[in-house]
Amino acid sequence: MDPILSALVDSTADGAPPAEPKPENKPPAAPPAPAPAAGDPKPAPAAVLKRRPRREPEPPPAPPPAPAPMPAPPAAPAPTPTDDFEAGLLDEEKEQLEMARDAERLLGEKYKGFEGRTKKFLKDHQEYLAKARERDPDAVFDETNAEYQAWLSKNTPVIPQRDIREMERKRITEEVEKRQDEKISEVYDETFRRDAEPKVKQRADDFFNKAVAELPETLTKAIKEEGVEKAKAKFPTEFRIANAILGQAAADVEEFYRLTTVNPRTGRPMKAYDPKNPTHAGLIEFVNTQCNAFKKSGGKALIKDGKRFVTREEYYTMPKEQRAGVWTFTDDQIVGMARIEAAKMVKLKIEEEHNRLKAEGWTRPAPAAEPAPAEQPPGAPPAPNPTPIPAKPASSEPDELHPHTRLLMGE
Repeated sequence: MDPILSALVDSTADGAPPAEPKPENKPPAAPPAPAPAAGDPKPAPAAVLKRRPRREPEPPPAPPPAPAPMPAPPAAPAPTPTDDFEAGLLDEEKEQLEMARDAERLLGEKYKGFEGRTKKFLKDHQEYLAKARERDPDAVFDETNAEYQAWLSKNTPVIPQRDIREMERKRITEEVEKRQDEKISEVYDETFRRDAEPKVKQRADDFFNKAVAELPETLTKAIKEEGVEKAKAKFPTEFRIANAILGQAAADVEEFYRLTTVNPRTGRPMKAYDPKNPTHAGLIEFVNTQCNAFKKSGGKALIKDGKRFVTREEYYTMPKEQRAGVWTFTDDQIVGMARIEAAKMVKLKIEEEHNRLKAEGWTRPAPAAEPAPAEQPPGAPPAPNPTPIPAKPASSEPDELHPHTRLLMGE
């Protein structure tokens, strides 16, 4: 059972009004710890906890749907394992089991297997009470029940007081080190973001310039032969559409690289995925759409070097040891698909705009004749040949950038 749902079950049980106890059948008392060995101080109350009357937990509510994971960053560490038995324990029993886990984790070989022994004791205790009630429904399980107390003394796992003090010292040390490590990690992440940001922007600029090269041939030819300014004057509508779509697509690609560029030192991305951010949600949608389409119709291409294709969501949610036999799209492959989609969108929008304008009676004006070059006097140097202006980078402000144009969102 999910640990969050387990917490809901426990809090529901704890908040319910207790049933009226019957005098002739008192609930079992807590199994107290046996007396410590000679020379040991009395065990602390946290080692063996007082029990309340047991109640069956209410069924948990249906879990909410989990949000889709970010496709590129490594999967988050799994929570502490739990099961239905642990979910049904009382709070005191959970604390006892958690203390057993800490003893095994912090105190080394001396308490190896202590968690398992404690868990077995809790199960045996439940079985003991059930069988005792079958024999005698009126049995009372408290300090007056000698047989019950003898069973507890024989079977209850005990942590001596000196070991409890050692555990507390190590817990404090762990907490201090954890806080120090978190502060150090924040410094590492800040340095990593500062160094990686120029590279991310450069990759977005590269995306824009490569996408410009895939514009309709009439535009690329005009840019190459006449330069950007003359080409823009000649094709103002086409340039406006291309700049708006490619500029927004480049901004989305830049954000994609921030989400998927991970600091190897801390395992955290430059920017955390936010499911409420529409750009982030759109990136996930685009990635999943491309992966699912290829998985459905990829045919023989799904097998590469003997490895089977899986979606990025599948890849990054499976254990690392299971990834050896599978492959998925890389970040750059996803960006390449986005560039193709952006170029398609530019051509589509230009065609739609042309059809709309033609329906209104618009025709493209004939290009004005170039004025004849003035004659140069004898001995004058030749007229300069202007160099074409390079394509506009993604970091420049696009003309009439439309905020809702999201190529990576599949629009």
